[in-house]
Amino acid sequence: MSACSAANLTFHDPERESYPYHETEVSGSTKERGLRGKLNKVVLAYSGGLDTSVIVPWLRENYGCDVVCFTADVGQGIKELDGLEKKAKASGASQLVVQDLKEEFVKDYIFPCLRAGAIYERKYLLGTSMARPLIAKVRFELTFFALNPKLNVVAPWREWDITGREDAIEYAKKHNVPVPVTKKSIYSRDGNLWHLSHEGDILEDPENEPKKDMFMLTVDPEDAPNEPEYVEIGIVSGIPVSVNGKELSPASLLDHLNQIGGKHGIGRVDMVENRLVGMKSRGVYETPGGTILFTAARELESLTLDRETMQVKDSLALKYAELVYAGRWFDPLRESMDSFMKEISKTTTGSVTLKLYKGSVTVTSRKSPYSLYRQDIASFESGDIYDQADAAGFIRLRRHHGPIEVHVRLLRRQSHFSSSQKRIIYISWQSLLSGELGARKSELQGTAFAVTSGNGSVRAHNKQAIRAALPTYNETEASGSTKERGLRGKLNKVVLAYSGGLDTSVIVPWLRENYGCDVVCFTADVGQGIKELDGLEKKAKASGASQLVVHDLKEEFVKDYIFPCLRAGAIYERKYLLGTSMARPVIAKVRFELTFFALNPKLNVVAPWREWDIRGREDAIEYAKKHNVPVPVTKKSIYSRDGNLWHLSHEGDILEDPENEPKKDMFMLTVDPEDAPNEPEYVEIGIVSGIPVSVNGKELSPASLLDHLNQIGGKHGIGRVDMVENRLVGMKSRGVYETPGGTILFAAARELESLTLDRETMQVKDSLALKYAELVYAGRWFDPLRESLDSFMEEISKTTTGSVTLKLYKGSVTVTSRKSPYSLYRQDISSFESGDIYDQADAAGFIRLFTAAPPLYRLLKLALSRFFTAAAAQPHFDHDYYYGHRDDRGRRLDQLPVAGTEGSVPVRGVQWAFIGSPIAKKHVYAERLSKLLEVPHISMAGLVRQDLNPRSSLYKQIANAVNRGELVPEEIIFGLLSKRLEDGYCRGESGFILDGIPRSRIQAEILSELVEIDLVVNFKCTEHCLAEHERESAWREKLRIFAEQSKPLEDYYKKRDKLLDFQVSSAPGETWKGLLATLHLHSSLL
Repeated sequence: MSACSAANLTFHDPERESYPYHETEVSGSTKERGLRGKLNKVVLAYSGGLDTSVIVPWLRENYGCDVVCFTADVGQGIKELDGLEKKAKASGASQLVVQDLKEEFVKDYIFPCLRAGAIYERKYLLGTSMARPLIAKVRFELTFFALNPKLNVVAPWREWDITGREDAIEYAKKHNVPVPVTKKSIYSRDGNLWHLSHEGDILEDPENEPKKDMFMLTVDPEDAPNEPEYVEIGIVSGIPVSVNGKELSPASLLDHLNQIGGKHGIGRVDMVENRLVGMKSRGVYETPGGTILFTAARELESLTLDRETMQVKDSLALKYAELVYAGRWFDPLRESMDSFMKEISKTTTGSVTLKLYKGSVTVTSRKSPYSLYRQDIASFESGDIYDQADAAGFIRLRRHHGPIEVHVRLLRRQSHFSSSQKRIIYISWQSLLSGELGARKSELQGTAFAVTSGNGSVRAHNKQAIRAALPTYNETEASGSTKERGLRGKLNKVVLAYSGGLDTSVIVPWLRENYGCDVVCFTADVGQGIKELDGLEKKAKASGASQLVVHDLKEEFVKDYIFPCLRAGAIYERKYLLGTSMARPVIAKVRFELTFFALNPKLNVVAPWREWDIRGREDAIEYAKKHNVPVPVTKKSIYSRDGNLWHLSHEGDILEDPENEPKKDMFMLTVDPEDAPNEPEYVEIGIVSGIPVSVNGKELSPASLLDHLNQIGGKHGIGRVDMVENRLVGMKSRGVYETPGGTILFAAARELESLTLDRETMQVKDSLALKYAELVYAGRWFDPLRESLDSFMEEISKTTTGSVTLKLYKGSVTVTSRKSPYSLYRQDISSFESGDIYDQADAAGFIRLFTAAPPLYRLLKLALSRFFTAAAAQPHFDHDYYYGHRDDRGRRLDQLPVAGTEGSVPVRGVQWAFIGSPIAKKHVYAERLSKLLEVPHISMAGLVRQDLNPRSSLYKQIANAVNRGELVPEEIIFGLLSKRLEDGYCRGESGFILDGIPRSRIQAEILSELVEIDLVVNFKCTEHCLAEHERESAWREKLRIFAEQSKPLEDYYKKRDKLLDFQVSSAPGETWKGLLATLHLHSSLL
């Protein structure tokens, strides 16, 4: 805990075993230095580190007050807490109080962030940020201001002359204070059950690799066991509940995983982050258990969340993490997001098995009773559920995603395409059809160009007629609306995009048999490899093709497609680096034909898989055998692969069951991490404006650079990804990807951006990257939206220039150094120590301005409804009844448990409201119940009377309303109530019984924005009681009007199952006993 502030808090009962922060008093608006000499006792959130050890004697010396140290045990560890009391007293403290908050920390802070998928700036799992609100110790004091914006805080680092750690050490020595650091080796650490962070010393230079002996929770991956360990995580509604089948409490579960993960070197993160005030700093984090849990939770979501839900969740997770990092845990926006996360996670239940090995976490199995994955349709083969022909309608509807102007705009923007892009898109038609195929222009009439998707879909570009050369978009002509089968017998020649795989090998004879046309095979070389292309011409001709034409498009593929996606940070559904999707537009082979429709929405397409009787891979194999076509697969071992210079994908066979671990012999580009070299390899990536240009100082062409990194990464087992993804049509499928060079480049590019992009730019970029990836995955490469996004990415990446050094070891990529001439990182201020540039005192103004943004009612809501959970449970209150039971007529007396209890026994006082007849003497019963339940009775009449005096600023407004016989304005009523609740919180009150509010539905709605009302007791008078007052005509009219006005209020709470009707009799004693019985309070209260 590297920085701490001490508030002028005075505890009512300093001898209590624990010191909850709600038992505090504040002094008003006196400035910090004005408090000197006026404080008897100060409570300091104490860690035992350098900062807090020095603050103790400094407070005694400068404020002349007694210092009580408070330590929240959030899992720092026995070693951290051992001897802490002795150390605190040696520093000058009179007492140390330690409160065990581990279970609460994990359950109410860590697990909600885990469920939300909250990661700050791509890497940081928010360990320190989650602990701040719990222990009320926020570096920028934002939590304190949220609880009470008027709270005064003593912040020594704004007043003292200690300008750095070395000054602090000198001060400690002068006052005989034991400190845990020396000048020679200075690290600032912050630890809890979630993580351990390291800052300072050599880490302040981002080019330095961390020292091996700095780490404390995790072993060096090189020293980790040589055998992997498998661990199964059980999850219910997004919350982890078990490890290897054994249920554990939240804190016990996390502690257990920390031990398992730590011994395998899991969870090390080295990053440069943007601090809230705009400065950059470097931190190294150890989060072993957290890394395991995040991996498991995200993997389970891949089974249970649909595509749209996952996209929304991922976009909100960015904002959620930003709020937590900024100290805004109690902000209503975060609470609203948390409600969303909780709701969508209801089906995130199941288990995930992970393999831990030498610093890496690999998913091997996942299962859920709510899985959206259907193995019977995952392969996209035809059957009772999925019919290939359905795709025709989907494609036609999908292509009209935008107005026709989008297409017109695309055609008119031809000048923005490079000559290489035009050549790629049209595959150099003149040379292909006129030159290399030996065809004359006159022979091209009636020809079609057919292409296939990875699953065997064939597209034909109908040309009544395609011209010999198509240099620009506006020279494209389409034939009209001729249907596919209507083309049979009308085509002389078909060009088929050919891979040599099972699908295209079968399509060749099928086209000849069904369309009676000559088939020319075209192959785009996008880096499939010599092995893939070797013998391809022989295979094509053996299938029945007349010719094979191969075009080398590797450089264009990498330069114009891969590198833009890399610069954009485009990753689909958290894992997929879009290898197949980026290749589609370059070889004009798009699974759902969206690229073709972008070029010409009227284009006709021949798609065999919509016409033929081949229902799956085994049917295709039989067809191939029947026509003597050589095929590369057998029934026994069937994998569908797609390869290019960026990646190699694997689908089918045992992978169609998401519970199966991939076989070791399936991988082709990467060695098994267990078989990788025992020595790490360092590689330096040079980047200019977001584009990689060199490896280890040697400049290479785009394709050569990627190919070189594939070889380096492959031998170290880098870039293996096993995932379940949402396909565009809504179905889920599983794929295993090998992307060795791409994984290295992504790690380097993102790390360099941590130096060169400011916080706001990075947040916007990350949010847009989600949409960019979605567009590319959907085949919308030529969509103007993607082009616009690409212009943004290009512009903000102009300063992303420099180099990053990475360590490759047994499947993992670790950053060791980063540098840039445009770095925003300033080593002279990164430690937040005072100097010529950064002044600690500047933070005061920043905090006040930053916390002034949320409206008052939001602050009041978060401070009251969320923080009225701190007091002990009331001993006389039957919680089991109120929190889950119904009365004898089936009505719920309270629907909602206290926020954060998740259905467990509440830990705060009741929050009730009394409404009903004005002659029922509600205030009498409210006062008696408040004493018995030890909660305050808040009477609105009493609050109004307090301010109904000439000295009150509200006197005139209240008096005018009262004199006119009108209700006091809502803003005054709720201003008074808010202040009363806020003051009560600062005095340590828990819960309340409201009397006199709400009096209307509008007031009830406003009240719900401030606090959670558990129960509304509606006092109704018996006939005998009413008769006594109805003798007077004035009372009869008042009661009639009241009955009319109160009905909407009663209906409001009745619909929410919070209304309890109670009949008041004429005998006070009988009424009291009846009320206790109705409320199911224990007989001991009588």
